[in-house]
Amino acid sequence: MISSLLLAGLMAQAPGAPAARLALPTLMAQEPEDPQPDPRPLLRFRAQRLKEGLGITQAQADTIAQRWARFDQEHFTRQRQIAALRLRFNDILMGPDSEEHKGAVIKPLLDQFMELRQQQEDARHRFEEDIRAGLTPAQQARLILMVDDLNRQILDALRERRQQRRGF
Repeated sequence: MISSLLLAGLMAQAPGAPAARLALPTLMAQEPEDPQPDPRPLLRFRAQRLKEGLGITQAQADTIAQRWARFDQEHFTRQRQIAALRLRFNDILMGPDSEEHKGAVIKPLLDQFMELRQQQEDARHRFEEDIRAGLTPAQQARLILMVDDLNRQILDALRERRQQRRGF
């Protein structure tokens, strides 16, 4: 459900991205009586949208949002490892060594890269199974339909926030 495109977009956003349609205060909302900013705005945002969009209880929405946050954290960690391996590939391939030596050095890194990609795919399947487990078939279909829109709203809000920090 969460595509690598979303994650890549989060990691490599264009500095001059267009203004977001989703107002940042909605994503960054906090209780008026709470002087401290919400440390987990994305979790709250997702939980609220899941509750509204799927017609589930707050407890169910919170559980799904927390599982989603764990998935994101695991995914980002592996994505950083994969990115580091890509840099190593490039360094080795651009180096002066012979093709035979490059192949020997890259082989274990390539195996590690492929294992990480498989772990990403397995984790995505587990995540999808976990969040669908407590939903009716109709709710599962609604979830599928709303995920892309939800991810787009999050990216738009992040871009807007980034622009505001830069003074655009």
